[in-house]
Amino acid sequence: MTLINIINVGLGNLASLRNWCRLSQKEVRLLEHPLDYQSGAIIIPGVCCAGTLMLRLRKAGFDKLIYEVEKSQQKVLGICAGFQVLGTFTEEAGGVGCLGLLPIETSKSTPSSDKDSRLTGWFRVSISLPKSQPVSRDFPRKTCITGEAYFNHQYIAKALSLESTSGDVVSYRSDFVTCFIRNSIYGFQFHPEKSASFGRRLLAILK
Repeated sequence: MTLINIINVGLGNLASLRNWCRLSQKEVRLLEHPLDYQSGAIIIPGVCCAGTLMLRLRKAGFDKLIYEVEKSQQKVLGICAGFQVLGTFTEEAGGVGCLGLLPIETSKSTPSSDKDSRLTGWFRVSISLPKSQPVSRDFPRKTCITGEAYFNHQYIAKALSLESTSGDVVSYRSDFVTCFIRNSIYGFQFHPEKSASFGRRLLAILK
């Protein structure tokens, strides 16, 4: 049976993520140690400080496992803070270098005069499905998937445009990246596990 592995370093939305993954009818495991990994996709959870998350991943040796899984072309999915650590750097926790698998950097959102810096709520997301990317095989006969996604974050990821390639799948809302897909790496700033029907559709990436 195909496995779905959720990394557990004592941070993040593990229970809701596990419940979401179980809707795929795959075996779901909380990965407590890199040596426990056998096969299948890896999920890096969110709802935490990305800087602290990255430091714990590195301390536990999960950074090396993530690189190995990515090289084997198994899927790596980062959600919220888990998406941000796929980038090169985050300002959180005093500034932390991250995994460098996606050309993004994370900084704190600048509040406007009429709203605070936390970005919370439902916003429409559209994800293109170019045939040049493996994600197109997750959704056969479709060129795009669109739906309402749930966001809850203060720090935003911005693409380093000079490093991105034409084959990347990148979606934006205002001045930040909502989704970044490159080959077997999937990064979502929103929470698919809290995004109702749109989130259930996205389970196709874990098949």
